[in-house]
Amino acid sequence: MDKDIQSDETLKRYLLGQISHEEREQIEREYLANKDLFDQLLAVEDDLMDEYARGQLSVGERNQFEVALLATPRQREKLRETLYLNESMRRQKLAATRSQKRTAPRTSFWVSVFGIKRTPGLAAVFAFLLLFVSTASLFIRERRLDAELQRMQVERAQMQQNQRDLQSRLQDQQKEKSELQQLHNIPPTEPLKESTTTPTIATLVLPLISTRGDEGASFTLKGSVDMVHLQTPLANDEYNSYEAELQSADGVSVYKLTNLRARKTARGSTLLLRIPAKLLKGRNYVLKVSGIAANRLPEDAGFYSFQIVRN
Repeated sequence: MDKDIQSDETLKRYLLGQISHEEREQIEREYLANKDLFDQLLAVEDDLMDEYARGQLSVGERNQFEVALLATPRQREKLRETLYLNESMRRQKLAATRSQKRTAPRTSFWVSVFGIKRTPGLAAVFAFLLLFVSTASLFIRERRLDAELQRMQVERAQMQQNQRDLQSRLQDQQKEKSELQQLHNIPPTEPLKESTTTPTIATLVLPLISTRGDEGASFTLKGSVDMVHLQTPLANDEYNSYEAELQSADGVSVYKLTNLRARKTARGSTLLLRIPAKLLKGRNYVLKVSGIAANRLPEDAGFYSFQIVRN
């Protein structure tokens, strides 16, 4: 495939959809990275349009052409222009052939019908009209070619952007592949030994206060504590779930917990909050608990004020 990827026949098979998925991906990578190959692809597409317009494709190729190359308005407009140019060329060729066959002199139409003899002035008028028609035709064709060029420039800019996006994705894939290879090449390590020490947990039972400004309990927290369990009694346990936010005394959020469930104990319903001990400094805190109502909106369910003293 690599040896003949730039051949016109391979590009023609690509445009007609006669190649495999792997070959198509390879060609697309190549012409996105190679401007000359992209220009060659456009030229092969023009040749296919011309062969289709002239009826030089086989039945199978015509069907493949109509499916693959007439899918967009731009391609259909391009085919119409090709058909128009071929018809114009055919008429010009037919007119030239008829002119060559007129070897014997014959009476002019103007002389036979109107008795008007052909004069140099009249020939100049006809020449001027022919020149005017030819110039107008060239002008129209130039305008169409300019419009087609603008469309192709827009499409090329889009393809270049797609090429940059594709290259970026390829680079990301190569980077990911390289990282995976590095992970595969890491030598096996000995399994981690289970730690013989267990984390130190301190359980603090918080009293429920009526307002945010009420003073709460004070707790001394040793430096060896790893995790703090806050047990908070609930005045209202009718909610399906709860949220809790630990704040400093000045209202700064320290820690948030969501999707909490009430627990039934001998002392009533409570919430158990697990908070890393390193987040608790020696200061005053307020724990705000909210119940999640049926409308999914939080409602105040309790305030808990307490003080941490570090030892």
